[in-house]
Amino acid sequence: MEKEVETDYQMIRGPRPYEDGADTMTIIKAIKEQRQKERAEKRARQTAAESEAEAEAAAAAAAAVQTTP
Repeated sequence: MEKEVETDYQMIRGPRPYEDGADTMTIIKAIKEQRQKERAEKRARQTAAESEAEAEAAAAAAAAVQTTP
């Protein structure tokens, strides 16, 4: 009898479903993927900003060289 109770308890506990039917691991995986995506976007924006700053610096240097007699 005690063994049956434990089994029932484990069956009830199982993976915890959410309102949309997704289990805990699915939710965690989705959160990890979202964070990876956000980090990749942040890196891309940072790289683009650095490239733009380098291009502006190069243009300013070229303009300075051309204006010096």
